[in-house]
Amino acid sequence: MLILGGFFALTVGALALRGLTTIDGGFTIQGFNDIRDAITQTAALTLGLIVGATPAQAVFASRVKRMAEAGRMSAPPR
Repeated sequence: MLILGGFFALTVGALALRGLTTIDGGFTIQGFNDIRDAITQTAALTLGLIVGATPAQAVFASRVKRMAEAGRMSAPPR
């Protein structure tokens, strides 16, 4: 799971770099399109991480609580 996040972060960075070099090469409209796409992907990744972290944290807390109630753990980790 962590490798996938790193891949997407590198993809966004590569797209932004391509946009900057395209602008520097004189193709302004194509460069700004790449930069726009990089910003859109960054926002989508950020939203996905935030939305995905909340249910994951709730599931983890639920499992810890069930294990503590079953006597498998003395206390939930902090």
